[in-house]
Amino acid sequence: MPLTPEQIAASPKALEGVRVVDFTWVRAGPWATRWLGALGAEVIKVEWPLSERGRTTGGVPPGMTPNLNTATNFNDTNANKKGITVNLRSEKGLDLVKRLIAESDVVVENFSAKTLTSWGLGYDELKKLKPDIVYVSQAGFGHTGRHREYLTMGPIAQAFSGLTFLSGLPGSPPAGWGWSYLDDTGGMYIAFSVLTSLYRRNVTGLGQHVDLSQMIMGVTLNGSAMLDVTVNGRSSQREGYPPGNRAHWPGTPMLNNYRGATTAPHNAYRTKGAGYNDWCAITCFSEDEWQCLVGVMGSPEWAKSSRFQTLGGRLLHQEELDQGIQAWAQTLEKYELMELCQASGVPAMPVQSTGNRVDDDPQLRHREIYQEMNHPHIGRWKFQNAPFKLSETPAINYNAAPMIGEHNQEVFEGMLGLTHEEFVAGYEDGTFWPKSLDLYPYMEDMLKSEQTPFVGLGTSTKRDIPTKSDAEPGPLSGIRVLELADEKGQFCGKMMADLGAEVIKIEPTGGENTRKVGPFLDDIPHRDRSLSFWHYNTSKRGITLNLEISEGKRFSRNYPTPLMSLRDFQRRISTFIGLGIRRPSQDQPEADYVLTN
Repeated sequence: MPLTPEQIAASPKALEGVRVVDFTWVRAGPWATRWLGALGAEVIKVEWPLSERGRTTGGVPPGMTPNLNTATNFNDTNANKKGITVNLRSEKGLDLVKRLIAESDVVVENFSAKTLTSWGLGYDELKKLKPDIVYVSQAGFGHTGRHREYLTMGPIAQAFSGLTFLSGLPGSPPAGWGWSYLDDTGGMYIAFSVLTSLYRRNVTGLGQHVDLSQMIMGVTLNGSAMLDVTVNGRSSQREGYPPGNRAHWPGTPMLNNYRGATTAPHNAYRTKGAGYNDWCAITCFSEDEWQCLVGVMGSPEWAKSSRFQTLGGRLLHQEELDQGIQAWAQTLEKYELMELCQASGVPAMPVQSTGNRVDDDPQLRHREIYQEMNHPHIGRWKFQNAPFKLSETPAINYNAAPMIGEHNQEVFEGMLGLTHEEFVAGYEDGTFWPKSLDLYPYMEDMLKSEQTPFVGLGTSTKRDIPTKSDAEPGPLSGIRVLELADEKGQFCGKMMADLGAEVIKIEPTGGENTRKVGPFLDDIPHRDRSLSFWHYNTSKRGITLNLEISEGKRFSRNYPTPLMSLRDFQRRISTFIGLGIRRPSQDQPEADYVLTN
């Protein structure tokens, strides 16, 4: 059940006491600070209406006249924040923002490299205002190098990083992606960098500048392709890809080995209704899964043919295989097909539209991913909730996105101590609002109101920690992580390990299945030659352990003091081997447990 407003207010918050000054715009930056707000940080968004592109892009609720408070993109990416408007080109405005930064913990921005410095708010100046400030910037190419002043947006960075080239059909132009995923990925990198830097500051007393490049983030997602060039001397090309969604197509060259003869069936099948989104994806990775699918289909005679009794046979006869599955799939609704397959242990999921996800998906509904909130201008709508669940410190939407300048009086009078006369003068002289634009009614109400009581800024998070140099390289030094993960979790483990955490990767005897993923060194498949595995498992230690026997379970439970356990098993597997979420919380009460599936 959704939390009540009273429960939300009483919930402990992971970032309570942390103040973030948010200069972000458009998508990547606001996406990051949205989640910092969901974790309990006080996020104060600094805007100027003549340059806030995010407020003028995206749709508008039906029947509404567009203005700076109606854009769906902005209202989606800026929940959980306060909003102020201030002209940073004015001496008065800049001074007020500097006072705000001096009592804050974090500054976040995703402008081009020279922007904040041109305002007098570069890192050197920020350190003078707050010596232990955490400053996270994300420019297209970062703040150093010959391209540092080049301008870019997410799709452009995707193209330059190589991701666009790798997406497309053989012999066709690059297809690109249907969404600016580097913006969303970049936002999560920003949030991760903030949390990492706050951890380091809490240990050492030191702040830092995290200089992110959106383009380079895309490069890191090309890891296997990059290693194919550096190790095998072979540039990426799509000609080796199989047609459609298949994993492999016999007779085609296996250039790059990005997909292999590992699974069949492996496709999306048209379902009953034949609408634009009436499809369901089905994959069988094992003989058991294939036999289960045959049973779900009612054991038709064609599926019993000797041609389909082995993986090699199914790969060789994929056309007939897909035709048979398609004939069955189109007799069922996509959700019905999913339920039948999943109940029998066959991986299958429907192709969902946005409307399907919001209105029809029971799992998203159960996890409260869409939360209704009241916005003072556009009314009550469903907004995205946090995509992660925290057992002790809930991450949720605390409030809708701010109207432009909504919290000016609260911040400038109540927190920074301006008199009401000074506040009114800030509107008259153009400090808080351009003279060329009309005021919104709520702004006029603020100007006509009484003085807001002064409560002050308080102080940002204080720590009785002596300032000292890092004892070891890496901001996550001192954290031990036990990783039981495949392709989903191992990238998270890689990032933590590369940043100094001691990540101990636990694999089953014989190695995990991701060691079978190509490309391979010199095109020779082997568990120690997978370039994909190399890329996603840098900086880790590795052990093998049979967790299905009592000795293996006992060892894993008694391993010396892990601070984090990272797993992406399916829940039923984790419970089967005796390592469900309850047991780690009892054995290591201070450990954090991360489960994805």
